[in-house]
Amino acid sequence: HARPRNYYHVFQETAEFTIGDVAYSEGHHDHLNEWMYQRLFWGPYRTVEDVVAEYCRTYFGPEAAPQMAEAIFTLEQNLETPIRDNPGIDRLVKLVQEAGDAMPADVRKKNSLWREYLQKAYLDKYIQLDSRRQHDFVDAILGQLRAALERGEVDHARSEEPTSEL
Repeated sequence: HARPRNYYHVFQETAEFTIGDVAYSEGHHDHLNEWMYQRLFWGPYRTVEDVVAEYCRTYFGPEAAPQMAEAIFTLEQNLETPIRDNPGIDRLVKLVQEAGDAMPADVRKKNSLWREYLQKAYLDKYIQLDSRRQHDFVDAILGQLRAALERGEVDHARSEEPTSEL
């Protein structure tokens, strides 16, 4: 995942103990994470916001850079917030879509990094909706069991399918 503040913090905490450089890689959003380290090796006192803004201008263009920078920080914050009721999920989708709208059509069409962020935003939204659906289903079952307990019909309630259409 894109984790600019986290990577910035790790860099600042470990830079004094290093000689040379090695950029750590975590997977899907390696591009940004490696960019963070490489840029900080050359300018360790730059702010994380400055490095992310430069990344976004370089890879998404100046028109889309503000929205993409905000999207990247939102993505990172979403990793620290429970997904089911996280308003950052909708914010991430909106920001990445707005960034795409701000990009020239030919640039957007060829920009695999932007599509990667859009896919991540949509995936997070799907997971959020599925999590809500699952919780609603469990809540419906628990409601039926509570009602059955109150009526003294627990064995009967356990054998029924939940009445909620989910």
